[in-house]
Amino acid sequence: MEIEKINYKDIKYIKAKEEELGIRNLSGYKEEWLNSISPENNKISLYFPKWDRVVRGKLRGKLIVTIGYGGTKKSMLGQLITKINADAYNNRTLYSSMEMGATELINRFIDMTYEYEFNASEYFEKLYKTDANMVDGLYDNFSKVYKNNIFITEKSSMDSELYDKCLTHCNNNGKKIDILIIDGLSMMGGKGTENEIYSRHSKELKDLAKKWNILVMLISHVSRGGERSDKDLSKYIRGSEKILDNCDYYISVSEIKNDEDGGDEYLSEYNNFRLKLKRGKGIYIDVLSKFNPKRLLMEEQDVNALDRLKNKELYDI
Repeated sequence: MEIEKINYKDIKYIKAKEEELGIRNLSGYKEEWLNSISPENNKISLYFPKWDRVVRGKLRGKLIVTIGYGGTKKSMLGQLITKINADAYNNRTLYSSMEMGATELINRFIDMTYEYEFNASEYFEKLYKTDANMVDGLYDNFSKVYKNNIFITEKSSMDSELYDKCLTHCNNNGKKIDILIIDGLSMMGGKGTENEIYSRHSKELKDLAKKWNILVMLISHVSRGGERSDKDLSKYIRGSEKILDNCDYYISVSEIKNDEDGGDEYLSEYNNFRLKLKRGKGIYIDVLSKFNPKRLLMEEQDVNALDRLKNKELYDI
């Protein structure tokens, strides 16, 4: 009997140690693996159909870093990803807007939702002067469109610990988050040099994505040096290159130069979005997008829509 007790204690100790170290055998990962291939658990969209055909919704536990110069529609892409997932896939997003106020963010969502001859948010604002009650009702209808699937925090100096608390709170109150979008990295808190802070945040956010089985999208700026028309700005990412080491995919956002007259002007309605898959073969998928200023929507274009664009190196989907 004494030997059995000793063995039992040894088994308990071993199991406790394995749990502490995160060690599991193959059978211990069965439920997690089955969830990863379950269709209803995979449908997270990156908005552009071309990207979705490649990624196939397998984005849980992933960190995506979106990089580009200011004004290149990085945040707009984040909002469109929020919108399509809330509306079409019933996924819930927590959008951390540290660079843009919540009311401006909401105005964009309103414009994306309603089709008018001009921006819907401007229409709401004008109407409020003459019929505040109607606008009150319109806002209620607008918020119901997304079925409690969009949450916003404009708290500044956030870090992974605070995001973990947010995710815990939402989860404990029946509002499980599927996507966390952080806009942007430069506004996150912490002590140390810029390189140290950025490296630490990107690593901890990757850990957070795995812990909660969610997609984390981190928006980051680039330093000066590249051209706004460069399709891959990864080598100019602001801070530390460890940010790219820590992420699974990155999105580089660039503008299209109007080179017909040899000038330096850019076509404001067009952008190129490059999704780089770092794992495996490290392929990338470019999307040429046309911007609709009334709806703030971006429409995927054929890469040959502009004759001057030569994209022979594109991954053929």
